[in-house]
Amino acid sequence: YGTFLTAEAIGGFIGAILSGFINKSLSSKRLMLFLAYSGLMLMLTAPIYYMFRNVIILAFTPALFSLFLSIFNIQFFS
Repeated sequence: YGTFLTAEAIGGFIGAILSGFINKSLSSKRLMLFLAYSGLMLMLTAPIYYMFRNVIILAFTPALFSLFLSIFNIQFFS
């Protein structure tokens, strides 16, 4: 559980840094893509768990979820 929380925190931090490099005038369609990517990462957690039992590989899904969600949140609310 701690590994996934750490991965999510790292993903959010990297997403916040990357959000500064993304153009502030994003279209609504592109913002919704970031939101869809974050949902896709959550949906892929179970299939990835059945394919790979490695904790490090599994930690990428919450990290990428948090990355895309933080980019969406920062761009949407600012």
